[in-house]
Amino acid sequence: MRAGAYTEIVDIYKVHVERNEFGEQHDTYTLSERTRANVVDGASDRTDENKETLYTNVKTFTVHRYVDIDEFDVIEWCGKRWRCISVPTPSKIYNHKVVTCELINE
Repeated sequence: MRAGAYTEIVDIYKVHVERNEFGEQHDTYTLSERTRANVVDGASDRTDENKETLYTNVKTFTVHRYVDIDEFDVIEWCGKRWRCISVPTPSKIYNHKVVTCELINE
């Protein structure tokens, strides 16, 4: 493991889904933990859906193995929120998790 590889500070939010008496779904995000990560740029794409142009950005966040994160979590980095696409099983050899995320377009 290289010292100083995780230089970016990221916030991990857990989502809690609540339903009211009418069946409406409300998502609330609570801060789970703040940790350090290594951020690598991934692919970017431009898609046209419903006469609207969307720019999809994909980043790879590498965090320590002990960080509690899954596919339903949201990562906040540099003031933007990123949706977790895949969280594979952690590597015991390298002691890290490689999380693939995409930018949430609002």
